[in-house]
Amino acid sequence: MTEKNTDYYLEVKSAKKALKETGMKSQFEKRFEEELQKIKTSLSKKGGTKTVDKVHQRIGRAKQKYPSVHMRYQITVTDDSQGKNVVDITGR
Repeated sequence: MTEKNTDYYLEVKSAKKALKETGMKSQFEKRFEEELQKIKTSLSKKGGTKTVDKVHQRIGRAKQKYPSVHMRYQITVTDDSQGKNVVDITGR
């Protein structure tokens, strides 16, 4: 005896739904970019997160928070000559 799939899915295609989806995607992109900007701003502030490990943690949390968007971004972390603190973050 085999079990049958009894779930039904309804796919709706409309211009308004596509517009909504586009708006949601752009909002997620904007929020992800704002999160990266916060991380970059903290590099120059006194008491801000500067160590390489902590910056990578913050970037990882941002990626976890916005999984549908982060795949389109290439993020580069530049550290100082000692490899201890982050000097700059670039991404797009």
